Order: sequence, then structure tokens, then C-alpha cells
Amino acid sequence: MKNPLHALNNYHKASDNSAVAMKVHLRQKILSLADRPVSVLDCYAGDGVMRQRCYEGLEYVGIDIRQGVDNLEYAQASTLEKYNFFDLDAYGSPLPLLEIIASKCKTPSYFVLTDGARLHVQTMHRLPFHIQPYVKGGDRRSDGWYRAYPGIVKMCVLEMFAKRDVSVRGYQQYTGLRKHVLYIGFVAC
Repeated sequence: MKNPLHALNNYHKASDNSAVAMKVHLRQKILSLADRPVSVLDCYAGDGVMRQRCYEGLEYVGIDIRQGVDNLEYAQASTLEKYNFFDLDAYGSPLPLLEIIASKCKTPSYFVLTDGARLHVQTMHRLPFHIQPYVKGGDRRSDGWYRAYPGIVKMCVLEMFAKRDVSVRGYQQYTGLRKHVLYIGFVAC
């Protein structure tokens, strides 16, 4: 059965690894914060560009729906205890998958996220349903959600971990040339 959360990742025509230089820089920056060996779970591995450019020589597992592996089902079924670096480069929002991983990961864990759902917010004037509970009035339509979206995503990430008594440090968030995509990195400890 197809997981309904996959619809969240199909807001627009996606392209694998746009803004490669920015993605590589962010991953290298977060990897440099690691004070122990990392074991990478790349949940949207695509054709392996990030593995070649960032994770060569590291313990690495890359999964992708095009390889027949549903990352949401994998995360729900796995303990995830052997991983401490999570790469969530979604076409839409990685937050539903991040919620699952946050409930299972050990600390410290390192995260890089690509969130492309801002385009949906701009065109629909509404927040994705998985973010709405985090925001008062989040179920209403508003032209202001697009401008506020980067701050809303940060608040969601912080709250996901805070409710588990886990702090987030080193939070970094960028937009590329395509302003509707967010590139995020942090450490949960």
C-alpha cells in the first residue's frame, strides 16, 4: 500500500540535486561538527551524487523510492540506532520523515534537510497539513505563510526535538537561487 505521506513530496516537478555546491557545503559543514565517526542514512539518495561528493569512505546507506525502498516505511520499521547522520533531501517537505527519525534517533545525531515545500505554500497560500498543528491558525489560508515559512520550519524542528528533551545546536538555514527551497543543517544533542 502506498504511504499517503508521499503526496507531501510531490508538490512540483522536482529535479535531483539542484544547488549542488550549496548542498555539499552544508553537508561538509555539519560533518565537521561530528566528534565521532558518522554512519549516514541518506533517505532520498537519488543517483548517489551526495554520496560521491560528501560521504565517500563513511559508513553509508542510501535509500530511494526509485530503488524500491520507501523511506517512510523504512524509518517506521527500523530502530535507526546504527545511524547518527541523517540526510533528508526531499522534493517537498522532509518534516514527516524527520518526525519519525526524531522519535528514534540516538544523540548526538546530525541532520541535513532540503525542504522544497515552500513553493506549495506560495501557490496554495496554506501550510502543509503536517505543519499546521505547530502553528496557531496554521489551517487558514494566508499570503503571509510564504514569507514566514523559513521561521515556521525552524520552529517545527526545534519543537520536534524539544518535546523529546533533546536540544538542537548549530542550526543553519539557507535559501538558494530558488528561494522556495530551504537548506537546513543542525545537531540534535
